[in-house]
Parts: sequence; C-alpha cells; structure tokens
Amino acid sequence: MKQGDLFGASGWAANQLLAGMTETELDKLLPMLEWQQLPVRSRLESRGRAIERAHFLLGGVASQIGTTRFGTQADVAMLGSEGMTGVVLLLGGVRSSTDCVMQIAGESLSIDRRAFQGLLERRPALNAYLLRYVKALLAQMANNCIAQARAKIEERLARCILMCCDRMGSDRISLTHEALSEMVSTRRASVTNALHQLEGDGVIRATRASIQLLDRPSLIKYAGGFYGSAEGEHQRILEQMRFQIAEEKKVVSPCHAP
Repeated sequence: MKQGDLFGASGWAANQLLAGMTETELDKLLPMLEWQQLPVRSRLESRGRAIERAHFLLGGVASQIGTTRFGTQADVAMLGSEGMTGVVLLLGGVRSSTDCVMQIAGESLSIDRRAFQGLLERRPALNAYLLRYVKALLAQMANNCIAQARAKIEERLARCILMCCDRMGSDRISLTHEALSEMVSTRRASVTNALHQLEGDGVIRATRASIQLLDRPSLIKYAGGFYGSAEGEHQRILEQMRFQIAEEKKVVSPCHAP
C-alpha cells in the first residue's frame, strides 16, 4: 500500500510541512504518525498541561486560544493544513500556554509527544526545518494582535473568513455565528450584523452554519489591510523551505558518469 493511502482520504501530502520535507526526514517521521479524525470542538492542547500529541493537520481549522487569569479569552492563532500543533515541543518545552480547539472538523497525522521529542533530538535537521514554520506562526500572531487592537468588526470578520477559506482550500466553510464570534473576539449579535452587511453587498452568502465566499477581491478590501501581511510572510518562508530542500537534494544526488 502506498504511503498516501495509509492516512485517510487526504494523504500525508495534504499537509504543507510534510509535503515539503526531504525524503530522508519524511522516511523517519511517517512510520511514527497516526491518522486521526478531528470533529468540531476537539481539544488538541490544554492550557497549562503537557502536550500529549503533535498534530500535522490534513484538513479543518483549529484555533489557538489564549486565556487571562480572569478567564477572558481570545484567539491568538489559526492553524490548518499549512502547519502543526505542539510547536512548543520544537522549542524544548512540554506544556502548552494556550488551548487548541478545532473550529472546523478535519483530519490529522499525529505523533506521541515523547516519540516526537526523541526524533527531534536525533534529527536536528528536522527540528531546524520545522522551526521555520514557527517563524511564520509568529508573524500571524503579530498580525492578530494588530487586528484585535485596531480593526473594526467587519475587518476582523472579513480577515477571519479569508484565513479559514485559505486553510480549507475552498470558498465554502462550515462555521456557526457562535464560532465566528469566538474567533474574532466579539458578541454573536455583532457578528450576525456584520455578516448581514457583507451579504447585502454580495460579498458572501451566509446561513446558520456555513459561509460561501462569492467575491474574494471585495472581501480582501473589506479586511482593510489586516489580511495579507502574515500570508505573504508565510509564502516567503515556504519558498525558502522549498529552495533549501532543492539544494539539499542536489548535494545528496549521486554524480552522473560523463
């Protein structure tokens, strides 16, 4: 059976980090991964607790949620098939400082924390490769801070819808108004009003539990400059990773006889 058939319908290559790895690192990691189905509200990490498994998402959308000591919560990052959970393990940590919850159902290839830590110790090149993703995640978190502090509700909502569509690879996403209100840190009624405005302008079509993107360029304008910066940084990092992999393949390729 082919490797792509071992892990559900999506296949391991649906995750951008796995798809970009060298064959050497992939051959070490793949046998240690287990396929998991992740329903909506599945908890992948819990604040203050040791991470049990790192997940390479094949589909769906997860929120990394920060909480103050008074219980106030806000989304600090969005994860999808471009990345992974458990990044604290790449930095030598064990406990998560946030909760991580699936907002849109999906699938993942997960690895036990102890097995992953051991692999990272034995394969420093793998750790260095995955740390590039942390750089992209930090760029997204910085942009999230700006959006939470400065963006209007319509701008935050437009940005959130665009980011979800990017990660799902689709113009239709399954999200309730309640989930959206959590993701943009505002009241459900405010989200409903903003959705009605976007729908009235012909940018989206919204139902109780789904959103269809009709006019992407207009929605990007609605986001008011709060969408695109982190995405551009992530794309640049991906290109750097691909270039590095291509260069490594040249080095390890056998010389051809003249």
